[in-house]
Amino acid sequence: MTFLFFSLLSGLMLVVLPLLAVRRLKAKWQLPKGLFLKAGLAALMIEIIQVAVIGNGTSLWPQILDLPPYQIALMLGLVSGLFTELGRFLVLDKLMSKVRAAHEGVIFALGWGGLQTIIYGAVVILGVFGMYTISSVSDLATILPDADKNQLASFAEIQKQSQVLMNSNPILGFAPVIERGSLILIDIVLTLLIIVGLIEDKTSYAWLAVGLRGLVTALVFYANSWTPLLGQFFLFLFGLAAYLMTRKLWSSLNWLPAAKKR
Repeated sequence: MTFLFFSLLSGLMLVVLPLLAVRRLKAKWQLPKGLFLKAGLAALMIEIIQVAVIGNGTSLWPQILDLPPYQIALMLGLVSGLFTELGRFLVLDKLMSKVRAAHEGVIFALGWGGLQTIIYGAVVILGVFGMYTISSVSDLATILPDADKNQLASFAEIQKQSQVLMNSNPILGFAPVIERGSLILIDIVLTLLIIVGLIEDKTSYAWLAVGLRGLVTALVFYANSWTPLLGQFFLFLFGLAAYLMTRKLWSSLNWLPAAKKR
């Protein structure tokens, strides 16, 4: 039950914290209207396209799933870097060309990853209630009188997996917060990198963002193939590094001229 409590708390945090952060920053900074939502919707569209490409690729070449984990990690890193960061670059360059100040970049990044985080948090909350409901059923045949033996066996397996997960390490209940928080920090620094590249008219910054995203995705996926805790640890380290890089970018660059160039 401790795992379920921490998971429920994580889901609530994922829903509430991005909204609180944006509300506080909007009160502090003068920001374009709808920037958070527009960035989030753009990210969702790119994510859907990316998932569709990966899904079609695995359906056309199912043998890809039989490759060693490091090869799958490299391919996922390449796809993630190209779609996510080139997509971010195109959105900032073509659709949101006025977003050039540092504080606007932060809100853009919060929307880019924050809207997905809110949706993810809602899914986590629903999953907690679903897991509790399934695990508390004592007689599946009574609850599902029309189910055949195969269906009952499938539901019994799901119930067994739910009970195992409920008894797992409670710390794993906070894994979604660590994951999404780290990804948002990474989104912030990569957004600022791309904005700097657009200001200075250097596409090399966009390709640097592609490489960094690909590196993070590949290493975290490969670490997850060993154990999920190792993957979360690597993602936390990347998030911490992104936070430190963001502070350095914020303090070392003169962002005022960037706002004047618009």
